[in-house]
Amino acid sequence: MNATAIRQPLMSANVCIQNIFSEKLSSTTSIKGFFPEPSSPKMISYRNTEKAKELLREFVRRFKSKNNLNQFFIENQLHPQLLFKILYIEAYTNPREYCVLLGHCYQTGLLVGNRCSNSWAFACYLKGAESGCPDSQNIIAHCYENGIEVGKDLDIAFSWYKKAAESGDVDGQLNVAERYRDGFGSQPADQVKAHEYYLKCAQQGNSQAQLMLGINFRYGQGTKIDETASLYWLKLSAENNDEIGQFHLAEAYFEGIGTEIDEEQGFKLFERSAEKGYLMAQRELGHCHRYGRTYEIDCGKALYWYKKAALGGDSEAQCSLALCYSFGFGTNKDVHEAIKLYKSAIENDEAEAEDAMDMLFRI
Repeated sequence: MNATAIRQPLMSANVCIQNIFSEKLSSTTSIKGFFPEPSSPKMISYRNTEKAKELLREFVRRFKSKNNLNQFFIENQLHPQLLFKILYIEAYTNPREYCVLLGHCYQTGLLVGNRCSNSWAFACYLKGAESGCPDSQNIIAHCYENGIEVGKDLDIAFSWYKKAAESGDVDGQLNVAERYRDGFGSQPADQVKAHEYYLKCAQQGNSQAQLMLGINFRYGQGTKIDETASLYWLKLSAENNDEIGQFHLAEAYFEGIGTEIDEEQGFKLFERSAEKGYLMAQRELGHCHRYGRTYEIDCGKALYWYKKAALGGDSEAQCSLALCYSFGFGTNKDVHEAIKLYKSAIENDEAEAEDAMDMLFRI
């Protein structure tokens, strides 16, 4: 992409942000039947700067905690568009703090109704990003990565992700780690750097990064193999309710990786992960019941978990379920259903499905 193609969207965004803030919006604007008159007691109270900031801070707190925003407006006898004007003014004077919320309003219609504009949203996010807001920086990076309201440019995207990460932002650190892991734009894959950023992110409590550290230490990706460290990070991820972390920790207990074999603990972790919908855990739980790992064989429960995983598209579970229907394990024998499942597994590139279906025809 040439320099002109890169600069043009930024120039448009800067013009756009100027247009937004050049509008003569004021928290004391009067619209008959819509806002209170400027001289009314209610309006006078909102003209007080500290009062306006206090309302905005409370709104942001409730917004972040996903509390009932309608209740907020009722409690304060406040119309959403009046709060938007307060936000608008604060975003102009403090873009690092408020431009990301202003951009969200223009993007989703929050507070602004039918005045949605992706171009104005991008401009607000850009202003926030340039002012050092990590949330805005991650959003701008996402826009460049996917060509949203700007020309697609992976290198510029990566530079914005790194800015967010360098400020200590967890999402930014995770984004950078994942892109070092796979390679991104002109940046080749670098497992050592990916591991470093996963570590920074995991130390702040991110369960996904903790999971990746567990995997890295187990298989020696970007670091030396250390089964004890692997178990430590997988435990943290599982304790943070990450279903994939629970799955890998279960495997560690079943295989004795970094710990003594504890199939009962592994079984419980497979259950927790499976109940959250993780397909591989559902399939492995089916195997546990089918082959009597940990507890006695229970073909009915095996069938239940195989069905869950198979419906989710797990090709190995589809083959296992097909086998149950082929021989009547936990269900009535149903060759036609078995064939359907084998065909689905073949479409999902399951290597053994075609041979298994051929064998079924020879029975």
